[in-house]
Amino acid sequence: MNPNEIGSGAVVAVLVAELMEMAKRSPRFLAMNINTESLNRFVGGAAAFASGLGLQFQFDAAHGQLVVNGLVASGIIHGFAQWAAQQAYYRLAIQKGPRIEAPAPTVMER
Repeated sequence: MNPNEIGSGAVVAVLVAELMEMAKRSPRFLAMNINTESLNRFVGGAAAFASGLGLQFQFDAAHGQLVVNGLVASGIIHGFAQWAAQQAYYRLAIQKGPRIEAPAPTVMER
């Protein structure tokens, strides 16, 4: 594996994990919080594969054609590697110590 790919993969892993943490604590993403493990795993996996696959999009306005390329076996393997890097960063830097449960969201009546 190219050392430049490892460096960029590490940066993407940190960014995706940190953005997911911000989303979990944001009131805009009520369905995704620190208590929804299945959804968090799905979103994290989808983000890792999307960032690791290496898909490229090219739109030709003259012909009205969208070309998507780059989905190859090595891209799928890189998607798995990106997911592993993202999980490693999350476990080492974000999920330190015992897990603390967040309080349930409360609904205020007017």
